[in-house]
Amino acid sequence: MAALRERAIPPLIGWMSKGRIACWALWLSACSWTGGSFDRPEPEPPRTGRAHAAGAPASDADLEAFAARVVKDADQSWAADFKRRNKPYTSARATFSEPAVAPCAAKQGADAKCEDAQAVYIDLDFQRLLQERYGKEAVASQSYAIAHAMGHHVQKVLGLDREAARLVAGRPVAAHSVQLQLELQADCLAGVWTRATKSKDLLDREHVEEALKQASDVGTERRIAQEKEQRAMSESFTYAIPRRRLYWFAKGFNSARIEDCDTFDSESQ
Repeated sequence: MAALRERAIPPLIGWMSKGRIACWALWLSACSWTGGSFDRPEPEPPRTGRAHAAGAPASDADLEAFAARVVKDADQSWAADFKRRNKPYTSARATFSEPAVAPCAAKQGADAKCEDAQAVYIDLDFQRLLQERYGKEAVASQSYAIAHAMGHHVQKVLGLDREAARLVAGRPVAAHSVQLQLELQADCLAGVWTRATKSKDLLDREHVEEALKQASDVGTERRIAQEKEQRAMSESFTYAIPRRRLYWFAKGFNSARIEDCDTFDSESQ
């Protein structure tokens, strides 16, 4: 794993600087969910009412409209961020797929054909499952899943997916490790957007931990069902333990800097 990171850092990060903050120091201080900028002034009251009490399930049109809203919000935030950096940005377009198309980096070989540069693939089935399970309480987890997908879009804009595909082509055994770092990086980028967005009704810091748990729970159940039915696997949000995913999300939220989302930097682990 160390050798993989050593080889991956130069091509994958490019203009991104390497983070220098130790993992546990960051976790226990600025990015902690129990202190620092994530401190809650008082315990949050118990939340009640699941899908069975949430009324009729949302239609596909409603789900698509919600997803399009989140994609547009995140797209505007990222466009502004890249403009400040004087970097070119490719606008995103919500594209619905069941299951969602795998990111380019997951494909085999350096010459693998990548998806439409503007397309952000939203897994409508996953959005539906979250809504059916958690009703109105699913807004945060649905937003998180879409923000994660937008993180993959940012990776495409930066060319990180193509660099990862070339790395895997040269060393196929590294495919799983590379994909894991890309997924965690998408979580970090989702944190950057959450800090930047003014639409606090979508995903705020108080509900991030619960949102990640909801996504993991539903993702685990769906992955088990897909394995039993031998269906194509889709995004399950079970690629890493929730604590590690939360760490990277918190890191992006705390700094609001894309440079701090360098999951390939061994000193940031």
